[in-house]
Amino acid sequence: MKGPISSSLLLLVALSCGGEAKVVTPTEPASTKEVATIDPNPAAAGMAWLRAKVLLDATGEPIPGIQVRLLWKDDLNDVGRVFETTDSDGKCSFEVQAGTFVQSLAVAPTPSTAPNSTVIKKPVLAGADMEFEFRLQPGGVVAGQVLDSTGQPVVGADIHLWFKKRETLAQKPESSADLLATTHEGGTFTLGGIPEGNFIVEAKFDGKVCVQRVGGEIGVGQVLDGFELLLEPANQVSGLALGESGEPIEAALVIAGMVGRHARRDSTHHDQVYYFPVRQQVGYSNADGSFQLNSVPMSQVWAVEAKHLDYQPLRTRLMPGAGSLDLEMTRGYRLGGIVHDTNGNPIPKAYLRLRGEQERERRAQRNGKFQFKGLFADIEAALLVYSPGFAVQTLWPVDLEAGQEEMQVELKPGSLVVGNIFDGSGAPLQDLRIEVVLPDLGGPEGLEFPGNHPWREFGLGVTQSGPDGSFFLSDLPSGPQTLRAYRADGSLVSEIEVLAGDETVSWEVK
Repeated sequence: MKGPISSSLLLLVALSCGGEAKVVTPTEPASTKEVATIDPNPAAAGMAWLRAKVLLDATGEPIPGIQVRLLWKDDLNDVGRVFETTDSDGKCSFEVQAGTFVQSLAVAPTPSTAPNSTVIKKPVLAGADMEFEFRLQPGGVVAGQVLDSTGQPVVGADIHLWFKKRETLAQKPESSADLLATTHEGGTFTLGGIPEGNFIVEAKFDGKVCVQRVGGEIGVGQVLDGFELLLEPANQVSGLALGESGEPIEAALVIAGMVGRHARRDSTHHDQVYYFPVRQQVGYSNADGSFQLNSVPMSQVWAVEAKHLDYQPLRTRLMPGAGSLDLEMTRGYRLGGIVHDTNGNPIPKAYLRLRGEQERERRAQRNGKFQFKGLFADIEAALLVYSPGFAVQTLWPVDLEAGQEEMQVELKPGSLVVGNIFDGSGAPLQDLRIEVVLPDLGGPEGLEFPGNHPWREFGLGVTQSGPDGSFFLSDLPSGPQTLRAYRADGSLVSEIEVLAGDETVSWEVK
């Protein structure tokens, strides 16, 4: 179902879309300041106009009765929203106080048109008269049916749809839905006004949870129908995050969801649209260590992960039908110290990367100090330290169980290799990849370094020759280095031995 949609069809589509679909608009906070006012002479009163005109993109017809939102911010970062509705000419106006910082104007979706917006991000001047035209594309439509675990249709279920990827929603599970609807007789629903791009939709009903959601990609004005959203009985799980001595753990991050949920997706009869399992839950423990998992399917085994800065990560399982869960977390090891130069001066903002079974990253404080907390034992752990102007320092392996909190990490000045590469006739060779042969990191026999070589971690030891054949490599350890030049296809051109920090290198390729 693609092509132009006449404004005369808006009401018809709205009435035919079962499920009482409606647009979700943010409610204005009680403390929101009034901005839109009425004054016969805006310029004289220190006011400005922002005018919106909303049209169908395909025909240029004005769209009446559509909601437009103005988002603004003042000097105290207080945010407010003002709503207006377009008239018969598809127009509406906002009168605002001069100096107001206007964030954006947005046109709400309708059952037949997709939303649209423009970012402004600037203060308005007294007497300004700003006009914005919005040309709306046909909105996509998603339709289907909600069934319970016995295959019976569910009437009165709430349908929530988001204009985003499943992965994005998983990181922010409490995000407000962009569109809402309610199922009618037969458990059917229809949602229109979906913009081109990604979407995810699920059903909600008291005492049940959606164990089969649908999501993927939708085109301009595309109709996707015939989906089944499945609900199963659910219960609430009460949990406690506790330390080894029984002390409550506050602010432990708890992530829970079906085992194998990240990889699972089942095909539907529409390309690029899939069925996904129940959404994971993300939350934090309270001051007394308590937390809640709401709407956990009664029939599923869930994987639960807990994280805290002072404790080692914990992974466990929640069995079907369980109503409670205790998480006993073990205090983690700490690794800390100070990063300084060869004269003992602290190096602020140095980059520190812990590699191995647990990957962490930090920046040293202004006094050069750093600390990693909540670590677990790892015989392969490596600590990589770097700051521009210095060579990389690699500590490997690091004994995390020793609880080293006063390490002295010394960075030595980095050395340059500067040069030109040319052929036998003296012509410069450009666009060659110049690499330093990576030195062996040593380490215990049979132990493989975890991850990329430290130089590569920080983008060091590799460059490209310029139009005049020039190149330079920074922050290398002083001393002899081997350089290799490669063509774009990866074939070796030449190799040379240099001394980092020495005079300019003249590299002739014969």
